[in-house]
Amino acid sequence: MASSAEPHGLGVGLIRPFDHRIAARYWNATHRPTALRLPAIVGGVPGYRMLSESVHPSSGFHAPGDLDEWVPATVLNPASMLFQEQDLLLREDPRITHRALYQGVLRQIAQGVTKPGKIAAALGRDARSMKRPFDTLVDTGGLSG
Repeated sequence: MASSAEPHGLGVGLIRPFDHRIAARYWNATHRPTALRLPAIVGGVPGYRMLSESVHPSSGFHAPGDLDEWVPATVLNPASMLFQEQDLLLREDPRITHRALYQGVLRQIAQGVTKPGKIAAALGRDARSMKRPFDTLVDTGGLSG
């Protein structure tokens, strides 16, 4: 496992997700608004670039349309490996036993609902019962705290 002294886990062991600045350089995203949106989509995970090589703009993301074309071709494309990634990540974590709940939380956030109480209400749950799912998603990197 990477030590905390290794910047972004680039030493031997676990590679941690990149922050938005490093992700922008890694994906060659020179268009500033695109560079800020990209990590929100891929979470700074370097391996996702390899999974999308066939449709990744070879020169990078330099214009607003580059990302707008790339997302449907990869993240939203059922034939893409990235399409199923959310479900795969939820299945891998032994703490996540009720995947539908976690998918519901992520779906609400993707739809712009960001307040914990509103997410709970949208899912028909008591706000206090959502502490564990939120904490787990933060711990796993699915959400930022």
